[in-house]
Amino acid sequence: MGALLVLTRLCLISVIAGRALWRAADRLKLPLDPLPPPDPTSPGRPATAGAHRPRRSKVTRPSPPPPDFVDAIDLRQLSAGRLRTKGTFAYVPAGLRRDVGGIEYWLVRESSNPHYLNAVAVWDTTRKVGYIFAAKARLLAPELDRVNAPAFRVNDEPPADKIALYVHLPHIERVRALQIDSSTKADTE
Repeated sequence: MGALLVLTRLCLISVIAGRALWRAADRLKLPLDPLPPPDPTSPGRPATAGAHRPRRSKVTRPSPPPPDFVDAIDLRQLSAGRLRTKGTFAYVPAGLRRDVGGIEYWLVRESSNPHYLNAVAVWDTTRKVGYIFAAKARLLAPELDRVNAPAFRVNDEPPADKIALYVHLPHIERVRALQIDSSTKADTE
């Protein structure tokens, strides 16, 4: 009876592990077929050594054209906290992260983002470098929508390592207290 119970549990574990592997391969779009047979015409390894699967190159997402930063509202004078940008790996290759940033970043609201309605993208002067984390964006997005500007200028921090980029995000209380006078905004145009 005990051996039957152990065998049943092993079968259940193997089914669960198989499904998890199947889902992971589907997400990564990896073929589940065995390696293709080696090409007999190619020099190098003998056919019995097996085929070598080529490495897939890391593909970064292309950034859309940058928004017009001329009408950006400057939030650099507000008190801010340091925050790591999310998703930088998808927009900036690791070898180029030290070249990103400089003095400032721009926050751009993406209300039409199909993945998250409160999305706030982080841009440098030429490309999107990531997003604000969802918890912060959920608080910040309504306030940025209330101010209604195409972009918001904030301070950045030069990259200290190859992995993370940081932005100085204004404290939400300071953004809530921000009053934009429409006559002042019209005078600057």
